[in-house]
Amino acid sequence: MKYLMIAGAALLATWLAYRWSGYSQAASTNAAPPSVLVTTIPLREGSLARAVTAYGAIQSSPSSVESMTAHANDTVRVVYIHPGDRVAAGAPLVALTPGALTIAAYKQAQSAMRNARMLVVRTRKLLAQHLATVQDLANAEKADADAQATLDALKTQGGDGQVTLHAPF
Repeated sequence: MKYLMIAGAALLATWLAYRWSGYSQAASTNAAPPSVLVTTIPLREGSLARAVTAYGAIQSSPSSVESMTAHANDTVRVVYIHPGDRVAAGAPLVALTPGALTIAAYKQAQSAMRNARMLVVRTRKLLAQHLATVQDLANAEKADADAQATLDALKTQGGDGQVTLHAPF
């Protein structure tokens, strides 16, 4: 009960301060009434124009947008499509030129592949002469397989030249 009386007194004091401050009267006397210019014309028989001018943006739904990213630090060389084009499945979209780091890594992988192949051949000869073990040959063949996998991965990234991205849908 005590809190209810305090809340009522605070509310009354706030209302009285508002009324005596003159703020409510100043706001109501200085504010211009809202207005809108409306022009009416009588109805008449006729036809409507077929052209409609509208402003805004038309966007496709998020479910119909496909994002594509480059595999490495490539540079876009050619763009085959433009906004609004209809794109068929498998159509070329962009041609990418690999970056300097990708090209350098590809050349290093080629060199590693050549060295690994020579190591396999040499280890086989040494094994035939009983100067190498079967484990040495297995290690050389593993190095060869690893070098081939690295070379193949860099080839898919375009390390051997230009890559063209095609529409996946």
